[in-house]
Amino acid sequence: MPGNINSKPLTIKDIRGVLIPAMEKVFATKKDLEKFLTKEDALKVFATKQDLEDFRYEFKNEMRDKFGKSLALSDKILKKLETLLQEKKIGDWQTKRRRRPCRIMVETVRKGKFLSPKQYQKIKELDVL
Repeated sequence: MPGNINSKPLTIKDIRGVLIPAMEKVFATKKDLEKFLTKEDALKVFATKQDLEDFRYEFKNEMRDKFGKSLALSDKILKKLETLLQEKKIGDWQTKRRRRPCRIMVETVRKGKFLSPKQYQKIKELDVL
Protein backbone atom coordinates (compact mmCIF):
# COMPACT_ATOMS: atom_id res chain seq x y z
CA MET A 1 0.00 0.00 0.00
CA PRO A 2 2.63 2.63 0.86
CA GLY A 3 4.17 2.20 -2.59
CA ASN A 4 0.81 2.58 -4.41
CA ILE A 5 0.51 6.07 -5.96
CA ASN A 6 -3.32 5.91 -5.93
CA SER A 7 -3.48 5.54 -2.15
CA LYS A 8 -1.97 8.94 -1.34
CA PRO A 9 -4.27 11.86 -0.47
CA LEU A 10 -5.34 14.35 -3.14
CA THR A 11 -3.34 17.57 -3.02
CA ILE A 12 -4.03 21.05 -4.37
CA LYS A 13 -1.37 20.42 -7.02
CA ASP A 14 -3.30 17.32 -8.16
CA ILE A 15 -6.52 19.30 -8.31
CA ARG A 16 -4.97 22.10 -10.39
CA GLY A 17 -3.03 19.77 -12.66
CA VAL A 18 -5.50 16.96 -13.24
CA LEU A 19 -9.02 17.58 -11.95
CA ILE A 20 -9.65 21.12 -13.20
CA PRO A 21 -8.39 20.47 -16.77
CA ALA A 22 -10.50 17.30 -16.92
CA MET A 23 -13.56 19.25 -15.76
CA GLU A 24 -12.93 22.01 -18.30
CA LYS A 25 -13.14 19.41 -21.08
CA VAL A 26 -16.57 18.27 -19.88
CA PHE A 27 -18.24 21.39 -18.47
CA ALA A 28 -18.69 24.82 -20.01
CA THR A 29 -16.51 27.47 -18.43
CA LYS A 30 -17.21 31.15 -17.96
CA LYS A 31 -15.03 31.88 -21.00
CA ASP A 32 -17.08 29.48 -23.12
CA LEU A 33 -20.32 31.14 -22.10
CA GLU A 34 -18.94 34.60 -22.81
CA LYS A 35 -18.04 33.48 -26.35
CA PHE A 36 -21.55 32.26 -27.13
CA LEU A 37 -23.81 34.58 -25.17
CA THR A 38 -24.19 38.30 -24.87
CA LYS A 39 -26.17 39.80 -22.01
CA GLU A 40 -29.24 40.16 -24.21
CA ASP A 41 -29.00 36.53 -25.30
CA ALA A 42 -28.64 35.41 -21.71
CA LEU A 43 -31.85 37.23 -20.76
CA LYS A 44 -33.67 35.33 -23.50
CA VAL A 45 -32.26 31.95 -22.48
CA PHE A 46 -32.18 32.16 -18.68
CA ALA A 47 -35.12 32.97 -16.40
CA THR A 48 -35.11 36.26 -14.54
CA LYS A 49 -36.41 36.74 -11.03
CA GLN A 50 -39.63 38.22 -12.39
CA ASP A 51 -40.11 35.21 -14.69
CA LEU A 52 -39.79 32.88 -11.71
CA GLU A 53 -42.25 34.96 -9.66
CA ASP A 54 -44.76 34.89 -12.54
CA PHE A 55 -44.33 31.14 -12.90
CA ARG A 56 -44.80 30.60 -9.16
CA TYR A 57 -48.00 32.67 -9.19
CA GLU A 58 -49.39 30.83 -12.25
CA PHE A 59 -48.41 27.44 -10.85
CA LYS A 60 -50.04 28.23 -7.52
CA ASN A 61 -53.28 29.24 -9.24
CA GLU A 62 -53.27 26.13 -11.45
CA MET A 63 -52.80 23.88 -8.43
CA ARG A 64 -55.55 25.70 -6.55
CA ASP A 65 -57.91 25.25 -9.52
CA LYS A 66 -56.95 21.62 -10.02
CA PHE A 67 -56.83 20.41 -6.41
CA GLY A 68 -58.89 23.04 -4.57
CA LYS A 69 -62.07 20.96 -4.48
CA SER A 70 -60.18 17.86 -3.37
CA LEU A 71 -58.48 19.73 -0.55
CA ALA A 72 -61.77 21.29 0.57
CA LEU A 73 -63.39 17.86 0.60
CA SER A 74 -60.46 16.43 2.58
CA ASP A 75 -60.83 19.24 5.12
CA LYS A 76 -64.53 18.48 5.54
CA ILE A 77 -63.83 14.77 5.99
CA LEU A 78 -61.13 15.47 8.58
CA LYS A 79 -63.46 17.78 10.53
CA LYS A 80 -66.18 15.13 10.57
CA LEU A 81 -63.68 12.48 11.61
CA GLU A 82 -62.45 14.70 14.43
CA THR A 83 -66.04 15.18 15.60
CA LEU A 84 -66.65 11.42 15.55
CA LEU A 85 -63.48 10.77 17.54
CA GLN A 86 -64.53 13.31 20.17
CA GLU A 87 -67.99 11.73 20.37
CA LYS A 88 -66.39 8.30 20.83
CA LYS A 89 -64.22 9.59 23.67
CA ILE A 90 -67.26 11.10 25.36
CA GLY A 91 -69.25 7.88 24.84
CA ASP A 92 -66.44 5.80 26.34
CA TRP A 93 -66.24 8.14 29.32
CA GLN A 94 -70.02 7.97 29.87
CA THR A 95 -70.01 4.17 29.63
CA LYS A 96 -67.17 3.94 32.12
CA ARG A 97 -69.01 6.33 34.42
CA ARG A 98 -72.21 4.22 34.23
CA ARG A 99 -70.36 0.95 34.87
CA ARG A 100 -68.36 2.16 37.88
CA PRO A 101 -71.22 2.13 40.45
CA CYS A 102 -72.32 -1.30 39.19
CA ARG A 103 -68.82 -2.68 39.61
CA ILE A 104 -68.67 -1.27 43.13
CA MET A 105 -72.00 -2.98 43.94
CA VAL A 106 -70.86 -6.30 42.48
CA GLU A 107 -67.60 -6.13 44.49
CA THR A 108 -69.57 -5.31 47.64
CA VAL A 109 -71.96 -8.20 47.04
CA ARG A 110 -68.99 -10.54 46.43
CA LYS A 111 -67.21 -9.42 49.59
CA GLY A 112 -70.43 -9.80 51.58
CA LYS A 113 -70.61 -13.41 50.40
CA PHE A 114 -73.93 -12.84 48.61
CA LEU A 115 -72.36 -14.15 45.37
CA SER A 116 -70.59 -17.41 44.95
CA PRO A 117 -67.17 -17.32 43.25
CA LYS A 118 -68.75 -18.95 40.16
CA GLN A 119 -71.46 -16.28 39.94
CA TYR A 120 -68.89 -13.53 40.33
CA GLN A 121 -66.70 -15.12 37.63
CA LYS A 122 -69.67 -15.31 35.23
CA ILE A 123 -70.47 -11.62 35.78
CA LYS A 124 -66.83 -10.76 35.19
CA GLU A 125 -66.71 -12.87 31.99
CA LEU A 126 -69.80 -11.16 30.58
CA ASP A 127 -68.02 -7.81 30.96
CA VAL A 128 -71.37 -6.07 31.05
CA LEU A 129 -70.59 -4.11 34.16
